Amino acid sequence: MNVPTSKIALENNGVMSSKWIFLFATLTISKATNVFDLVEYYKLPPLYTEEDYNRCLFETKNESVYCSAVTVIKPDNSSPVWKLIEEYSSDRIKHFRHDIFYNGICVNWCRQKLEKHDGDTNDLYERAFEVDHEYYNQIFANQSFNAMRYKYDDLINKCVNLYLKTKYGLRGYSTVVSCSSNRENDDIDVKLFFMNTAFFALLSVIVAVVMTGTYYHYVCQILAIREMLMEIFSLQRNYRRLVSVPTNKLGRELRYLQAIRYIFMFVIIFGHLTYLFTRVPIANTQYYEQKYYTILGMLQLNGSHVVQTFFLISGLLMGLAFKDIITKDKFSFSYSLTPVYAIVLFYETTSVLRPSSRHPFWEGRVAIEREQCQQNWWLNVLYINNIFNIPFTCMPHTWFLASDFQAFIYGLVFIMLAWRYRDLKRLILSIGGVLIILMPAAVTYARGYTAIYMASPEDYKYHLLQDAFQHYYVPFYTNAGNYYLAMLVGLHYDLLKSPVVIKWLKTPAMFIFYFLFPLGSIPFFSCYIFYNYDIDETAWWIGAWTTVAKHFWGILAFSVVFVFANNFDKNNFFSIFLRKILHSPIWQPLVFI
Repeated sequence: MNVPTSKIALENNGVMSSKWIFLFATLTISKATNVFDLVEYYKLPPLYTEEDYNRCLFETKNESVYCSAVTVIKPDNSSPVWKLIEEYSSDRIKHFRHDIFYNGICVNWCRQKLEKHDGDTNDLYERAFEVDHEYYNQIFANQSFNAMRYKYDDLINKCVNLYLKTKYGLRGYSTVVSCSSNRENDDIDVKLFFMNTAFFALLSVIVAVVMTGTYYHYVCQILAIREMLMEIFSLQRNYRRLVSVPTNKLGRELRYLQAIRYIFMFVIIFGHLTYLFTRVPIANTQYYEQKYYTILGMLQLNGSHVVQTFFLISGLLMGLAFKDIITKDKFSFSYSLTPVYAIVLFYETTSVLRPSSRHPFWEGRVAIEREQCQQNWWLNVLYINNIFNIPFTCMPHTWFLASDFQAFIYGLVFIMLAWRYRDLKRLILSIGGVLIILMPAAVTYARGYTAIYMASPEDYKYHLLQDAFQHYYVPFYTNAGNYYLAMLVGLHYDLLKSPVVIKWLKTPAMFIFYFLFPLGSIPFFSCYIFYNYDIDETAWWIGAWTTVAKHFWGILAFSVVFVFANNFDKNNFFSIFLRKILHSPIWQPLVFI
């Protein structure tokens, strides 16, 4: 068989480009440990200092208290350490605020240190002063802490300043954010007890129904009869549905979606684990900051475009479903996720299977989210938790479900209009597409954001409070563009196989397919430019690049769908290799784990 020379060149160029990208990424990793002077960095006060929590509370039978506090260092231009702090903190895009740090302090040990101090301890106290910090007033100006602060602020203030003065020649103002005692009242919370009991009752009912359904299914198989209602709850039946390979033509064509779902879910979890390190005490904060100096670090920290994969999958499946509905001229709709979602929300309002509350960050991490779920669960059930009360939302990561549902409603409106007024179908669907595709650019320009979503280390620590997170990252109107485009592809899936479409789109689609990985990295690696260069955020091209970067992922996805739908180059090594991996049956059960 004769293969065109141009085609061989195209394949070789794709392989070579991938090799260069890999080599470049490898070099950025090797440079990651030398992006700023660690000798200077280690002269800075650590962002977290934590004394032994368990030993503090339980090494004595007398009352002992452990407090968490935040300290703001007072500017001192005569101090060389302060000048370093100011230098690092001034770069708010790539560094933490090193003038603010957290302390975990044992009150008994604190008193002992002050008793051993030779000078007047009153001189160690520093009054509050104005703090120029993005989130300080929202986080720490909390009236609910007043009782603890009245009792321990003076003492903690002096102890932290003793530490700062002795080691760094600096002073600061400290305020308590939580305290724990070995004399804490263990009385049962009546409300929490009721919710725990109700959850266990619901769980028992679900288990009973599932066991009954499984038993009925087993009996019905033996007796060769059908009991459809109870079979719905059968473990055996549902397990087979999860792991079964599609048998119809369309299902087999779209098998690769399961692999893509699993792979990109892994990538998203990996990325979230990275940023979660900013929300807990870590000793080596320099490793996190160093990522902002490398291109590979940009890919890891700012790979928010990966989330668009799931909007694309949802939109494609919605379009395919409505193509079938329109063909049958009959409409029906159900959203089966809500019951399962409601049960998970119910669990989040309880203390079932939670670790011990004897932990310095229990109040600030676990207990506060439980309280937020008890108050704001209804926002999640209505799928509007990405619009209202975002800083105090329950299960913040479920913003995607709300955004996805709202994108579905948006797409549904235009599909129904196009179905009702079929002569105006193209115009209606085009208007819907133009409006939603231009929304990211409009929001970016109106609110003065950068062309890509940027989050500094400090933003990641308080990400729910970030303005760009609330008004750009989680709203449906900045994410629904890819959903809508994929929906249109699903509606017209059969047209992808028509000779006219193949004639016009095969060459560009194959080019994108062979260069998929280098092209797919462009939106992510472009983040490096915005983090390292001062760019005018009012420039006209900012909105243009926002639109391109946001929907570039959708163009790449379309090329994959188009190539797989037509089974192009099924004898090509790269195509065979990719299909073998993505069509493997192993992805079917893995995606549900």
